[in-house]
Amino acid sequence: MKLHNYVGKAALLAAASLMASAASAETFSFDTGGSNSSNSYGNVRTFTGSNGTKVKITGYSLSGSTLAAGYVGQYSGYGLGVTDTGEDGSAPGHTVDNSGRFDFLVLQFDKSVNVSQLGFTAWGDTDITWAVGSTATPFNSALNFANWTAVDNAFNAFQASNGNSMSNGTPFTRAISGGAAVSGNLFFVAAAMPNPDQYADYVKLKSLTETPAVPEPASWAMMIGGLAVVGSAMRRRKMAVSFA
Repeated sequence: MKLHNYVGKAALLAAASLMASAASAETFSFDTGGSNSSNSYGNVRTFTGSNGTKVKITGYSLSGSTLAAGYVGQYSGYGLGVTDTGEDGSAPGHTVDNSGRFDFLVLQFDKSVNVSQLGFTAWGDTDITWAVGSTATPFNSALNFANWTAVDNAFNAFQASNGNSMSNGTPFTRAISGGAAVSGNLFFVAAAMPNPDQYADYVKLKSLTETPAVPEPASWAMMIGGLAVVGSAMRRRKMAVSFA
């Protein structure tokens, strides 16, 4: 087999392998282990998905125009909630909610992903708000949202997803599709913001399913083109040696 043909086929196989890997759905479970202490505001919890993608999660609360760090508690069997500085961590004051303040979660992934489904545990009404965003902050560095404007600028359009009231501790899932469901390394999860039905929403984030984003066509072309150039150079080198 000629070398350039071999390299060309290798490039296609590599591209196919990368596409298959990128298209593989991955699940995070947030409802096992952890602690529910209500101190150490601004803490970060880091998780690894079923295929190796990492995500770190921080909590915040918004009161009027004032943004403050919250405590992310992890509750066995239920998931992640936020305790803000105006709460003591007692039920239901340790959830993602819009009672008094808007307590929300920001998820930063170590790569660009497409989130397809969220799992929750409900304590009352289940209207949620979500958004996809991006940041140039390295994964191993702390996110620095000084105010709500900084949060708003990091995300695309905020999307409302309405639900019904459920009894305490009831699990439910919410599909993420359409709207601003695009690739990004940030994801925002909150109760209804604003809250048009005026019912308090209380949830914990139980699980998340995402798919690593497939590179743009230009990226595939660059990769395959680079392999082809290498193959061509190797072929010319071989010809030069053969006729010396």
